[in-house]
Amino acid sequence: MNTKIFHLPSLKESPEDIQKILAIANEIKHNPKHSFTFAFSKCQFLGCTSIAVLGAIANFVDSIYPKPKGNLTFVYQAIRQHSTDKRFSTGVMFDVETMSGDLKERLVSCNFLSYFHHQYEPIYPKGKYIGFRIHPKLDKLDENALYEHIEGELLTSEKILLSEALKEDIVTKIIELFINAFGHGVKDAKYSLSVISCADYLQNDKKLSLCIVDMGKGIAQQVIDYHCCKGVDFECEQEAIKWALQEGNSTKTDSLGKNIPRGLGLSLLQEFISKNGGSLDIYTNSCHVYLSPDGEYVIEKMPISISGTVITIQIQCHQNVQYLYGRELENDNEQNNSN
Repeated sequence: MNTKIFHLPSLKESPEDIQKILAIANEIKHNPKHSFTFAFSKCQFLGCTSIAVLGAIANFVDSIYPKPKGNLTFVYQAIRQHSTDKRFSTGVMFDVETMSGDLKERLVSCNFLSYFHHQYEPIYPKGKYIGFRIHPKLDKLDENALYEHIEGELLTSEKILLSEALKEDIVTKIIELFINAFGHGVKDAKYSLSVISCADYLQNDKKLSLCIVDMGKGIAQQVIDYHCCKGVDFECEQEAIKWALQEGNSTKTDSLGKNIPRGLGLSLLQEFISKNGGSLDIYTNSCHVYLSPDGEYVIEKMPISISGTVITIQIQCHQNVQYLYGRELENDNEQNNSN
């Protein structure tokens, strides 16, 4: 089998850059029986979304060609990196030697390289960090730990001021995105796929990012398949994703098999992100969904069609602004007036 080498450019969070890495993911997913090497001599920076997609690519290929687990993982990675044996001729390698010092430090500090390179061990033994994570299966997902991670490490008061009630609801909605990814993303996948996430806090830009990736069939395709069984056809994938974005609509794709309805549940995040001045982007099948300046969804057809879903949330971290529900403000005003 031949080795395919991808020379990555710098990739930030623009739709154009995201679609570049998604095109590579598409190419590999449709023809995975190769050894793939990513070289970084032309890359000075990778955004949160690109890091998550790279991890999803490696996880997908590894799911087709399982490797030993536990302590043997690092031995396997070392052998595969240097061996010409055909048994080690498939997989994804990240050429650390071609990385700049800054890029290597970024991929080490976010814990990415510890998953995929035998020379780098996890540097956060207690699992408390903002960065790259692989979430293997929903039945093994510790929702309490995930809640504590989002509430206690991502949405801290040092980054953004949220009322207790609003913060709790936002954290819950973000957890639902993970559960949805297991449902519409990896439940019915042919291979044992994982959900991938990457979080990032750029202190100079005062911006917090979270990306969730699955390499399943995609939300639009899931909706189309669901309605096909009911004799309902959509004209295009854009119409299907429009249906999925409507509050209350669901394909009941809960991956625990309990037939629990699960829509995208984005209305609260949509409203909050719009008021915050952040961004919400969904890439799935041929659709790119994002929020307009007035907080409405815009659905565009991409020049490529991908199998899977990428959701990226970016939040502006304004230290002089507190976010709360309107009803909380009314209650505060009533209490002040009564005093």
